[in-house]
Amino acid sequence: LAVTDEMRVVIGGQSARLVVNLDDLGMYDAVMSVVVRPTSIKRDDGRILGLRADVACDSGAYSTYPLTAVLEPMGTVQIMPGPYRVPAYAYTTAAVATNKCPVGAYRGVGMAVGVLVMERLIDTLAVAAGCDPAEIRRRNLIGPDEFPYAAVTGLVYDSGRYGDVLAAALAAFRYDDARREQARLREHGRLIGIGLATFVE
Repeated sequence: LAVTDEMRVVIGGQSARLVVNLDDLGMYDAVMSVVVRPTSIKRDDGRILGLRADVACDSGAYSTYPLTAVLEPMGTVQIMPGPYRVPAYAYTTAAVATNKCPVGAYRGVGMAVGVLVMERLIDTLAVAAGCDPAEIRRRNLIGPDEFPYAAVTGLVYDSGRYGDVLAAALAAFRYDDARREQARLREHGRLIGIGLATFVE
């Protein structure tokens, strides 16, 4: 997570069986804390049927005008479904008062955390479904014939060709070649990661 505001994010899921603590990756609680516990309901083929998220954010010592202390938690839950077809969504949010500086509107409030959590959940679904992370994204992306798309969050997406953009990015990266090279290097003890992320703002 490449932002100057270092965050601690704990991601956990019941059906996804995922717990990741970014402290293990050298992320420290310098500015704020966000705790997100997502759970997904999926079909065996990895298609998302529902999403639940419990979000708690450190909102600082007092609320900021005009957006109040709910800015970060509400931004996080609004952005989480992203470009994915999520038919059902339930969430809880909490803005926790602490002795830190208040949270205000700057640089995509809630976006980094919401996208990180959803993308990690999508990767976990890929493992559970036994398919490639790019394929699980293809299966769940909103299709071009579904626009305008009323997201379960109440946001309306006017247009998009998310599958085409993903395909173009994979082709430009030579994704299949990269996966073969990754497998070859793993045979020699080298662990090379390939990460994917899709989001819509």
